[in-house]
Amino acid sequence: MTKTKNVLVTGANCSLASAFVAYLTERGLNDQYLIYGTSRTGNKVNGFHQVFRLDFSSNDVPDIAVDFDYVFHLAAALPRQYRENADFTRINVDGPIKFFERISFNAGGLFLNISSWDVYAKPNSNISEGSPKTTDNYYGMSKLLFEEKITSLLSSAVLTVISVRVPCLLIPSVKGNFMAKWKNLISEGESISIANPDSTSNAFIDGASIFRFALDYKSVASLSFNVGAKNAISLQHIAQIVAMKARKKLSFETKEVGGESQHIATILAEKYGFVAPSLEQIVTTYSQ
Repeated sequence: MTKTKNVLVTGANCSLASAFVAYLTERGLNDQYLIYGTSRTGNKVNGFHQVFRLDFSSNDVPDIAVDFDYVFHLAAALPRQYRENADFTRINVDGPIKFFERISFNAGGLFLNISSWDVYAKPNSNISEGSPKTTDNYYGMSKLLFEEKITSLLSSAVLTVISVRVPCLLIPSVKGNFMAKWKNLISEGESISIANPDSTSNAFIDGASIFRFALDYKSVASLSFNVGAKNAISLQHIAQIVAMKARKKLSFETKEVGGESQHIATILAEKYGFVAPSLEQIVTTYSQ
């Protein structure tokens, strides 16, 4: 009989957490994982065994008497919510480190840290893990600092830490990125703006590909990875897929600035088992 794995998910009420529960449900894996979560309110969340109240901006850290096999660290202060360096450092670095210092883990477990491609200095046309890092994006700087600190903290806990540098995340109900704005405008029959419609990008990812990578990760190497789609397509093609699924005619105007092609290399992640998804399929699923 397979032992049930204990999973801790921070940010239990976020879109990515809901996508994780849906991922397990759709694949009939619910009985294999007992999901605990944290949120600022501590309110019950569907699919979670228990949710603890936790605010990373405060000093109030709950006592959780559970040994965890997996941690999915999804909670974060985002650029649309905060602007000051002190806020990003407090919520994305200091608060989580203080919390994870008090959490117990089972040997051989895995810690999935949802990082961001904002750790890189941009604009950048081709991004690899070795690309120059940002020195002026407070959000990106906080995500990079947490990658380093959590790996160091858990190095003695016989726990593997993988940080996934997520580009544009396409999952149901996600907010704040340009694709969410495009989807809403196109669905309402309104025109959108595209900077350089012919520019191409693969800097998009879905939740399922991230979860599969983490749950199937076999190495004990703690590393940071880029993730993204297998293929790059033009921004106009992406907008056309969204319009087709909304049964609307695409109307757009071209911006005069920006819009350079952006390609994110996923070679390292693929070496460790990541399967890069089709961008057309990601956009199609997201637009349904």
